[in-house]
Amino acid sequence: MTKWLESENKKHGKIGIAIRQYVAQFQSPIPHIVDKLFERIIGLSGLSSHWTWLGMNGNANKCLNILLNLRGDIVHKNQSHRPLTIDDIDYFSLLVNKLAGISANVVREHVHKQTGKYPWTDNGILDVPSYIEARCS
Repeated sequence: MTKWLESENKKHGKIGIAIRQYVAQFQSPIPHIVDKLFERIIGLSGLSSHWTWLGMNGNANKCLNILLNLRGDIVHKNQSHRPLTIDDIDYFSLLVNKLAGISANVVREHVHKQTGKYPWTDNGILDVPSYIEARCS
């Protein structure tokens, strides 16, 4: 994304600088903030609404928010509201990779609709975590 932003900055001057400044303010992948970022930058609405798959049943946003809360507790309070295990770390790693893969594919399709060109190849997303209440609470 950085190379693209630099390219856009060269092409569009102040617009590119504004985009870079907006992205620089982005600090946390909270679903509604991600949605706002992509809508404002490339006109893609509701990116997080695509974060669903068989076995997750629409709970990906909830799981991501739990992960962010756990991370915040550990970083800022040096503790979390529940103990973390290696299985939690593995689960959340798969979750984040899945969300990133879905997001990349959605953005890829959006760019293709706008330009008629694919900016990168589709990424085959494997290792799909199912919703596990104990991990996402």
